[in-house]
Amino acid sequence: MNIKLAIAAAGVALFAVALLAVRGSHHAKTADPADRRTSSSRPAATSAFLDGTALLPFDGGQISQAAGLATRFAATFASHRYDETPSAYLNRLAPMMSPQLRTVVERAATDPATLTQRRRLQQITTAHARPEAIRALGPTSITFLVAVTEHVATAHANRADTDHYALTLTHAADQDDDGSGGWRVYAVEFASTGNTGQITATRQPAS
Repeated sequence: MNIKLAIAAAGVALFAVALLAVRGSHHAKTADPADRRTSSSRPAATSAFLDGTALLPFDGGQISQAAGLATRFAATFASHRYDETPSAYLNRLAPMMSPQLRTVVERAATDPATLTQRRRLQQITTAHARPEAIRALGPTSITFLVAVTEHVATAHANRADTDHYALTLTHAADQDDDGSGGWRVYAVEFASTGNTGQITATRQPAS
């Protein structure tokens, strides 16, 4: 009799264990879709976080406009003729630069010693420029590194020189009246002098 009772008790215990196992399996299967939804939502959030362009102060179009202006200005800045007036030289640069920079460039362009030397040599310099890198990026400014190749012709010889300039451009919406995208060149220096994006003075291109 005791053996029968023990067998019956063991059967009840096995049935209870099996029932619990079935319920646990059903619960796991029910929870699985929610887990998949949570898992599938994570990559999208991560991708949005890794989109670094959203952190930049300017979009790609604005940066391209600034790079184009920096390139044009650098080529114009380094090009000059012995037989043209300083005012003609400045008029080519004026639409591209800030009033603050114009004052400094005008002082360099009217330097008597430089003008005398160019006239004596009958010097004509034609420059070509290409952007190389962005040195600094701020909330309202970008500093570009630009390589400038100067083809120098004089009465006695010709030569080609390459210099590297750092140009800082500032952006203001109220300046966008000439297709420049609101950009103006605020500072120009030889790259080796350390123009890191701060507003600095300029120096004249080499004669």
